[in-house]
Amino acid sequence: LAYAVKTNSKNAGIDYLLGRMNLRKATNAEVTRAREATTPGNINKFSPEFQILPNGNPHKINEFTIETERTGTFVVPN
Repeated sequence: LAYAVKTNSKNAGIDYLLGRMNLRKATNAEVTRAREATTPGNINKFSPEFQILPNGNPHKINEFTIETERTGTFVVPN
């Protein structure tokens, strides 16, 4: 079973590493709930006061500083 090819991780490799850190990928429902925060059905999109350059992360955040526009792999405790 290959966990990566050259510098690209495969899903099995990502799942293995997250498991070693006692984490797992968040479900779509968990990501939506985190993004909606205190406003179910609505996602706040505030401009953060601090961004990590050069990528400008996070792009937009909610009241709990959770990224609300960009996608990626969100993780939660296992």
